[in-house]
Amino acid sequence: MSPSPPSGVAAAPAGTPPSLSRGVHDGFLGHADFRWLKLALLLCAASTLAYWRHAPVAGANGGTWLGYTLGGIGTALILALSALGIRRRRYSSRLGTVRGWTSAHVWLGLALVLVGTLHSAFEFGWNIHTLAWLLMLLVVLSGLYGVVAYSRYPALITANRAGKSRDQWLIDLDEADERVLSLASAVDRETHLLVLRAIEATAISNRMRDHLRGRAVQVRAANGGAGTMLERITAQLATGRRTGDDARRVAELIDLLARRHSLLTRLGRDLAFHARMRVWLMLHVPMTLALLAALTGHIVSVFLYW
Repeated sequence: MSPSPPSGVAAAPAGTPPSLSRGVHDGFLGHADFRWLKLALLLCAASTLAYWRHAPVAGANGGTWLGYTLGGIGTALILALSALGIRRRRYSSRLGTVRGWTSAHVWLGLALVLVGTLHSAFEFGWNIHTLAWLLMLLVVLSGLYGVVAYSRYPALITANRAGKSRDQWLIDLDEADERVLSLASAVDRETHLLVLRAIEATAISNRMRDHLRGRAVQVRAANGGAGTMLERITAQLATGRRTGDDARRVAELIDLLARRHSLLTRLGRDLAFHARMRVWLMLHVPMTLALLAALTGHIVSVFLYW
């Protein structure tokens, strides 16, 4: 299972309670002196001990009293942990804090893996029961990625942004493009055309796949990336002997091109970091819904046919 996205900081997506953002940065895993970790360990220890001491005549399986007990506990855990998505939208709820629910979500979610596995008594096959177990594992694994992502990327985003928002970067980029073109025109026609082609070739992708791969900022030209274009333009400007105002304009243009390239690099990183924080939800939420459906099928089939 997993935490919900933090907000309330410059780097986090909007619309999430500030309390969760503070929980991530202050260590929500250790909430209330690791209360939920201790409870999860106690649950794991009790389940393991009961399973070890249980010796039914027909062998361990999900249909024994212990199997039903562990199945009931597992079902209760799944339903309770799924409620985090509802709880985090009720800021005035008296049922604990979002930070506490997130800590419980993580630790009890991990305990669920053992409880669910012991409930199955390690009997797996091509059926709805094993499907529910596999979906449970996938939900927990995607949740673990969420824990890592929301513990790592907010700080990286804040450092990369250096006090500016993405909208401010886009405004700065437009202003830099105008200034670069103006300076290039004052140098010579060839330089102006080269800079214009570099600007026109630069594009920001809207595809999640490109963001995840760190290719949000793309250059459509076939002669290389933004760094290559910057090097080519700089090399051309550096050729020949320039004096006076011409030399000053060239130096200013090279400096502005370097700052523009740095701005594009920061923008690409920002999009990549945000995509890597959001991607787990694209898997976690649908798989949670699939788990609830499979769990319903599992329970109905057990009581109808067993």
